[in-house]
Amino acid sequence: MRLLSTLSLTQLLQWYEKVRMWLLQVDIIGATNRAESAPRTIHGNVIHGSDAVESARKEIALWFLEGIAEWSSSLHPWIYE
Repeated sequence: MRLLSTLSLTQLLQWYEKVRMWLLQVDIIGATNRAESAPRTIHGNVIHGSDAVESARKEIALWFLEGIAEWSSSLHPWIYE
């Protein structure tokens, strides 16, 4: 309770929004175990979400040996001058 008393309303709302977005992401992706995923989730070979930044770095290094490819749209110069 002491932590809550030191947070400003803005900080509390930012924390709440972050938690809410994480829960939404989990709800859309589905359970880690495919057999436990609810209908209408996109879990499987279509998408993967890491539980932490460090986990994401390890998984990227495991599956993308050359690293992440850089890509930019050919429309970029037309949109952003």
